[in-house]
Amino acid sequence: MDKPPRNTAHRADLAPVALLAPGAPAQADPAALERLVAGASARATEAVSWYLSAKRGKARWARLLRVAAIFGVAAAGVIPVVVTLIHREDGSQLFNAAWASIAIAGSAFCVALDRFFGFSTAWIRYMTTELEIQRQLHAFQYDGQFDRVGWADGRPTAEQFAQTLGRCKGFVQEIDKLIQQETNLWVVEFQDALKQVDEASRAKPAAAAQAAINISVSGIDAAESGWLLAIDDGTPAVRFGKTAAVPVLPGMHVVSVSAQVGERRRTAEKAVSVTAGSAAEVAIAL
Repeated sequence: MDKPPRNTAHRADLAPVALLAPGAPAQADPAALERLVAGASARATEAVSWYLSAKRGKARWARLLRVAAIFGVAAAGVIPVVVTLIHREDGSQLFNAAWASIAIAGSAFCVALDRFFGFSTAWIRYMTTELEIQRQLHAFQYDGQFDRVGWADGRPTAEQFAQTLGRCKGFVQEIDKLIQQETNLWVVEFQDALKQVDEASRAKPAAAAQAAINISVSGIDAAESGWLLAIDDGTPAVRFGKTAAVPVLPGMHVVSVSAQVGERRRTAEKAVSVTAGSAAEVAIAL
């Protein structure tokens, strides 16, 4: 986890804080104790500020990529409907239905980017860690005020000094523990993302295992209600225009076409072999 240098506009790391100055008095000196308490609070405040700043960029990218993925999925569902219902004046399709596959691929790409760079997960980690540090800081500050109530004449006894010093130590250690836990989660997520990318690079791309059939139909000028298209034993779907594009798996397929032309029902079918990653052209006359 890249974390910002202290006291700079764009920090890269949470730098260590020297809480105990050289030669700090061992006796119950209230001024020394105040410096220790202030240093511990500053450590937590700096961590809160870093997480508040860092989560903004993560949230922005997470929202952008996830919204883009949602629009891609929605477009993939709408495109086939638009291709079927809306046509040009000559009856041809406005655009190829294969754009639905491109929309799905774009959505998957956006989700993959989000997972690899960890925008959404980092946003959640930063928010939960920042809120927990703030909770610990508030409790530490109130406990410090309770401790001061018991000081006689504004000076702690040796026992009270040791108690507050121990509280400071425990508080700083807890803050460091929270930061370490968040960093460990980032390491696990990043290693998992690298593993997934490595496995995907060695696997056969899904697109290479797919294919398509581009169908052109003639003799349907008088088919006012459109025509039916079925691939193999699939359910016939109503089509308009004279062309259609259907994604299929590689192999042998049977394309069946039928239409009501006047008072006569015309049917035709043709077998076609499709290879992986290619589009087979089929012309059918009714």
